[in-house]
Amino acid sequence: MRVCYTYFQTLIECGMMRCAINEGERLLKLSEGDSLGVRYQLMHLYAYTEDEMHALALHKKYGGYEETQMLLPLAILYYKQNQFDKAKDYWNRLAKVNRDTKKFMRLEAKHDGYSLHMEQGMYGYRPGTIEELVDTYLNSTYLFNATPYFSQWAYQYLRTQTASKKKKPKNEE
Repeated sequence: MRVCYTYFQTLIECGMMRCAINEGERLLKLSEGDSLGVRYQLMHLYAYTEDEMHALALHKKYGGYEETQMLLPLAILYYKQNQFDKAKDYWNRLAKVNRDTKKFMRLEAKHDGYSLHMEQGMYGYRPGTIEELVDTYLNSTYLFNATPYFSQWAYQYLRTQTASKKKKPKNEE
């Protein structure tokens, strides 16, 4: 399995995305439990190729859990398809799951690679933190490079959401 996974990663690094998708799907058939996390990389590949049908099927197959590695590529997928309402929906879901989403997007929108690398966990990542977002980013830079303005759009959207929440008056009873 590890040799096949290395081959899968190598296909991605070489830019052979369709071949990587085929290999990733084969890996998931061999190991439905997905102990290597292939589903996350596969989700990013589906977003990269704008394959909504397979992306949603993969998300459903693994319980539709609200996970950073699933929600972020789905937001990017819908951004790429010019379906901003759906992108915002997944973005809101991501912001609820990962408290550091706004911070991450601020750094990414500013192309502050140094600060992003400084946020990287030394021994992996803790779920729901910027470490998880940085790990996801570093393992799928091809997707972020293919959507250079997504980060600015997402950060601006989060800023307007935060500003509108602060301006809302509290309901008086």
